[in-house]
Parts: sequence; structure tokens; C-alpha cells
Amino acid sequence: MDYYSKNLTEDIALLESEIATHFPNSVDEFYNVLGRYHLDAKKYEEAEKTYKKCLVKRPNSFRAHDGLSKVHTARKEFKKAAESSRQAIVYAKEVKARQWQLNELQSNLDHILELSKK
Repeated sequence: MDYYSKNLTEDIALLESEIATHFPNSVDEFYNVLGRYHLDAKKYEEAEKTYKKCLVKRPNSFRAHDGLSKVHTARKEFKKAAESSRQAIVYAKEVKARQWQLNELQSNLDHILELSKK
């Protein structure tokens, strides 16, 4: 369902509030899912705002840094993308993320660096 076409932005705000109140440990996941939705819809400004909102609440969120790297990559802002990607790797290591997650983050950084050479 596309909440843009159904004008469900108020519902998203309500959902955000309820998650923050009743499930504070899930806030990071909420923002990352929403940011990914915006990114997939090519709404890069909204995606960036969402990931940054996540970082205000959870500055060490490697998923939010990874999401920002993908927003910057889509905009061809490769220097910013690489910086965000490197931050994602640092924070993922700090929280002892699973190896497959670290592999994906490294692969994303390698992809960004390859694109920046073109």
C-alpha cells in the first residue's frame, strides 16, 4: 500500500508516537523500515529526514548510517555516501553485529568506492 497516494501520513505519525511510547527499543527498526520505504519510492529527501531522525534518537544506529549512505549514493554524493558507510561499519562492529551484516556493509562501501571512480 502506498501511503502517499492514500494520504496516510497522519497514521504514520501516530504509529511513530505509539512505538516510541510503548516499544522504545523498536524505534530504530521503525525508522529504518520507513526510511527504506522512502528510499525505494525514490523520495530521497524524506528518506534522509527519516534516517537523520533515527540518528537523533539512536546516534549509533548502524542501520541508519547505512540507509544514509544509500540515499547519498542514489544522489551520486559519493563522498558523503562513503563517510556514512564507514560510520555504519564502525557502529556495527561496536554492537557486535553479525558477520553477514558486516559483510553487507563492507560490500556497500566497496560498491560506493567503485562508483566514485567512474
